Amino acid sequence: MLVKTIHKQYDGSCTFVSENSTLQFSFEMVDNTIQKRKLLSHPFFQLYSCGGLSQNIIQIFSLQFYHIVNYLPRFISAIHSNTNDWKIRQNLLDNIEDIEYGKENILELWFRFLESIGIEKESLRSIQMFPFTRIFLDTINDFCRNRSFVEGLSCLYTLQNQSSEFLEIKLNYLPKYYNINDKKSLKFFPVFKKEFFIDKSIIVNNITSENFSKVIFSADKTAYSFWKFLDGIMEHYGKRSLKYQ
Repeated sequence: MLVKTIHKQYDGSCTFVSENSTLQFSFEMVDNTIQKRKLLSHPFFQLYSCGGLSQNIIQIFSLQFYHIVNYLPRFISAIHSNTNDWKIRQNLLDNIEDIEYGKENILELWFRFLESIGIEKESLRSIQMFPFTRIFLDTINDFCRNRSFVEGLSCLYTLQNQSSEFLEIKLNYLPKYYNINDKKSLKFFPVFKKEFFIDKSIIVNNITSENFSKVIFSADKTAYSFWKFLDGIMEHYGKRSLKYQ
């Protein structure tokens, strides 16, 4: 489709007009795609939110999530390398600095949380990565490193959107059901939510008729892989996930 006119609105919607057709895009399409894979409806969080998980499975989840925290700056860096626009690169560099710089960077804060649930930092060297964890990381890495920067941003926007939602739930219920209430140990959760931020306006401003379906696919596959990441934890623990459609 040869696009003659692109109309973009402040709400993130676009209209691509050609000689033969009109194509509508709204960023709500991305958000709705993510919501179809809403993690809080996963059996893991259904059990978590009523105090139904053991200390052991909390440790298992936390060890697997460590890989995501550890790789996150490198995913952002990969998108930075694929971006020609220096303003976008600057935005990404600021994000990397926010999450990596200083003594209380997000990885160090996650180490602190792990110690509060009985996991020593040294033990991470021999940690086993579950198959669905590896698939999840490979999915993110592919979008960030091998696809267009806007597809990579859509992927990380999905990761941010889903992570922020369930980390807030974890923060609320860790003191209530799991006897973890030390503010120092829980500092990761508000810091991660604040510092890991993907500006969706960058995605909206770089949407085209050629890439908008790829942007939605990136969000959908990332959200699905995150769901399967939780499936992997449940299956390891002996509680199979409900079938998700």
